[in-house]
Amino acid sequence: KFDGFSLGSWVCNQRNSKNKLSSIRIKLLEAIPKWSWKPLEDKWNEHFECLKKYSKKFGHARMGSRRKIDGLNLGDWVVKQRKSKNKLSTERFQRLDALPKWSWNALEDKWNDFYENLKKYSKKFGHTRVTVRMGTDEFKLGRWVAQQRFVKNKLSRSRIKLLEALPKWSWDAHEDKWHEAFECLKKYFIKSGNTRIEKSKKFDGINLRSWVDNQRTSKNKLSPKRVKLLEELPEWSWDVLGDKWNEVFECLKKYSKKYGHARMGSREKFDGYNLGDWVSSQRGNKNKLSSNRIKLLEALPKWTWLVLADNWSESFEYLKKYSKKFGHTRIAYKKKFDGYNLGNWVATQKSEKKKKKMSKERIKLLESLPGWYWFEE
Repeated sequence: KFDGFSLGSWVCNQRNSKNKLSSIRIKLLEAIPKWSWKPLEDKWNEHFECLKKYSKKFGHARMGSRRKIDGLNLGDWVVKQRKSKNKLSTERFQRLDALPKWSWNALEDKWNDFYENLKKYSKKFGHTRVTVRMGTDEFKLGRWVAQQRFVKNKLSRSRIKLLEALPKWSWDAHEDKWHEAFECLKKYFIKSGNTRIEKSKKFDGINLRSWVDNQRTSKNKLSPKRVKLLEELPEWSWDVLGDKWNEVFECLKKYSKKYGHARMGSREKFDGYNLGDWVSSQRGNKNKLSSNRIKLLEALPKWTWLVLADNWSESFEYLKKYSKKFGHTRIAYKKKFDGYNLGNWVATQKSEKKKKKMSKERIKLLESLPGWYWFEE
């Protein structure tokens, strides 16, 4: 209504009775801006022209159902044309069908578009392992691939066949990714002879160290099949730190067997290991060691937790033996005894006493030796 008149109803009557109207009335009506005898036809044409303009700009006539263009709900209009396909006039059908990439079955075409994108991706990278977040705003390929796997039981046989024809397609990407990393680990072992991988080490593009660490930490969550596969690898270990400790301990055992003791300088190396540094670390972390490790270390010949104190006692025993043999403790600075640099040690004790850095207990022990003296009289 407008100003109390049922204007809409009156306008409809004029259109429906055009053939009965006088030429003067027809002329008056047609002089009104944007008057139309067929508004539905004009509205259809208006939307079509808008779609034509859109397709010319973007190269296709596909769009979301909520898409608006130039103030028109064009997406909704396109959906309605597809739904009423069988009711459209031949002319309208042909006009729509002639638009670039027009489709009467948008869902089917959309699936095919995504499939072609995946096909292109697989051709470029040699696989179809697409992450969920991969893709553009137009083609969220990762999500689409994940969805195909999820709805496999609802897919047609032809679609399943198309997907399975792609290189390295998988319905269970996580399983395939695990086996890919496992094969990479096998390959790494063949090349290096072990499964101990350096920190942040990548191999064949896979962060193998991170993957191996994850397998060890999640052992209780792994399937028996995966556990078995890993344990069948030569030198595989669930406790790599424990194995490393045992490996270095065996090296120290070998050292002690060769030299008759387990004492060494902190920078000393043996068989390619920084053995001296490792031994120092065990002494410094004694309170954190297991009782079994403590027992293993203490079983080594001349093992000591207090290396400085034990070295002093060992040197004192050499001097005691020397004084017993010669009846005095006067020994030249560079003099050796039984292969031990005893002269240097004695000079050091006297220097320590002079600097008042020696304990009363050690002073007493030295002064108990026959012929001991601190300084020349």
